[in-house]
Amino acid sequence: MLVHGTFRQHWPSILLKGLSCRGRTHIHLAPGLPGDPGVISGMRPNCEVAVFINGPLALAGNADGVLPPKYFKEALQLRPTRKPLSLAGNEEKEHQRLKHSSRGRMTQQ
Repeated sequence: MLVHGTFRQHWPSILLKGLSCRGRTHIHLAPGLPGDPGVISGMRPNCEVAVFINGPLALAGNADGVLPPKYFKEALQLRPTRKPLSLAGNEEKEHQRLKHSSRGRMTQQ
């Protein structure tokens, strides 16, 4: 199991664009959730969202240091209560934000 911990405010962007090393040399991953035996680094104990990665398929990432959402296996909200998060939700919301204007151009609302 490979897991990336993050905060709720970053989840919409991660779901849309993927995980990024953001100038670092790698994306931090842990072998489990905060508090699990053996999880001593790679996951902040106060993270709010856990993104489970399909490890064997995702190890390469891409040349830009991004791990695209297609490699996400599942996501779990950790705080305030644990519950599954949708991996498809943001694509629909992004399409709803884009609206055709009367001239046929795409505009953002």
